[in-house]
Amino acid sequence: MNFLEENLEFWLRFSTSYHQIQRYQSTVRDLKAELTKLKINEKKEENTKQPYLPSDPRAIYKHLREIQTELTLWLENNEVLKDELHGRYSCLCNIQEEIARVSSAGGKAEENGLSNYQAAKFLGEALNMKQENTKIADQLCAGHERVEKLKMELETTLAKLDEEFRRRGPTRSPSRARIPLAVFLVRSEVKEA
Repeated sequence: MNFLEENLEFWLRFSTSYHQIQRYQSTVRDLKAELTKLKINEKKEENTKQPYLPSDPRAIYKHLREIQTELTLWLENNEVLKDELHGRYSCLCNIQEEIARVSSAGGKAEENGLSNYQAAKFLGEALNMKQENTKIADQLCAGHERVEKLKMELETTLAKLDEEFRRRGPTRSPSRARIPLAVFLVRSEVKEA
């Protein structure tokens, strides 16, 4: 894979990673809104003495846990991107130094097939790429902060749900009646002699 292909692949991974943040934020916001609706409905049902179905908060809880895991994976992936970006920046610095070394040799630059104009052009391109890397690094840091904040918010919400579930105690959903295990066991009939 050449430098251009590697760069395009990196940009795709970076862009995808950065857009995932918005998806996580909207999903968490939607789930928290759903929890709020459920709490409001629960209070209404308490006043009307109708039974509350606890399966919805548990499904939301499970989804929030899944997002928490995805956020942890995102943070790990973000570190990989940062490391790769640091490597790219070092590579660009080396390229810039090499171009400067070849172009400062005066007449030798022409012998190496690089005119002063081309050397200046390449140095400018390397500088632009270094500036782009700096911008990406800033965006990765900002994304990291946003995801950390979202993860802390999610952990607070999950802790509240944990406490609420503990306070309520074990519950069963009325739609899932328990079937005794003995029904599924194959019994051999004892023959009377």
